[in-house]
Amino acid sequence: MGDEKKKLEYEIQTTLDDCVDKLEELILGLKKREVVLQNRADGVELHPSPVVTLSVEAKQKGEKESLTIEIAWKANRGASSPDERLRIGRDS
Repeated sequence: MGDEKKKLEYEIQTTLDDCVDKLEELILGLKKREVVLQNRADGVELHPSPVVTLSVEAKQKGEKESLTIEIAWKANRGASSPDERLRIGRDS
């Protein structure tokens, strides 16, 4: 892969329902181990490894509340066959 650095940041004010739709699309990508994010000119394609670090932070300050979720991994860590699936929760 090399040392090429790619970064894409996305911020939009939207409805909670639209936010949930976007998060569900991210979840589908994580399940497939391929997350593709694109805007007009930039794009990043990520391939999560089977082992990740999940960080969650919740804040409340006055009337403002926020939730920050970070999922990080090292590329090619614990490489597996494309048919192997990481499952959380009940079987589908």
